[in-house]
Amino acid sequence: MRWMRKKFKRLRGRTKAQAAWNQAVVRRPRFFAHWTWITYVPRVW
Repeated sequence: MRWMRKKFKRLRGRTKAQAAWNQAVVRRPRFFAHWTWITYVPRVW
């Protein structure tokens, strides 16, 4: 999510970035192997 917020100006806000992140996870649940290690989104992002 941090990468998306830096790369796309329209996702700078946390709410929009969170929505985009949720869509990405639903569309590609196994896109990165390390995603299976994390079951939550930390508050610091």
